[in-house]
Amino acid sequence: MQKSNLISFLKRLTPLEMRDLGYYIRSPFFNRNKSIVKLYEYLRKQYPDFEHGKIEKKYVYRKIFETADYNDGFMRVLTSTFTKLIEEYLVQVNFKTRPQTKKLFLLNELNLRKLEKEFKASMNDTRKLFATFPPNTMHYFFDKAMLEDNIYY
Repeated sequence: MQKSNLISFLKRLTPLEMRDLGYYIRSPFFNRNKSIVKLYEYLRKQYPDFEHGKIEKKYVYRKIFETADYNDGFMRVLTSTFTKLIEEYLVQVNFKTRPQTKKLFLLNELNLRKLEKEFKASMNDTRKLFATFPPNTMHYFFDKAMLEDNIYY
């Protein structure tokens, strides 16, 4: 597992993000697979060093599932699913750091659900939020285009 995407992602998380990832994967809204939680709990203890011998797949499997015979297919699915959950977690992290993007996705959802009154109120809030950002970045223009697209949808 040393060279897996899963370990690469985990190595790049800050201690605070590693903790928050635990909250994320324990939430039944995002994850209902208890084996992923067990894998997280084991790997959290190995963070940030991830010593090679302690993260070898068979060793990890034995630590997590104790008496069960090693199943490479199951372990591959488990690590792949956990990696996808981390990707989704990183999207949530991005939403926290870029409130305008979060607002744009809300506008889109309000539009799809034909919640016109709520859309107009949120659109006004979003426009005010955009007025606080300097209009000289790629993100500004991209987000502004998304805003306009939602308005004219």
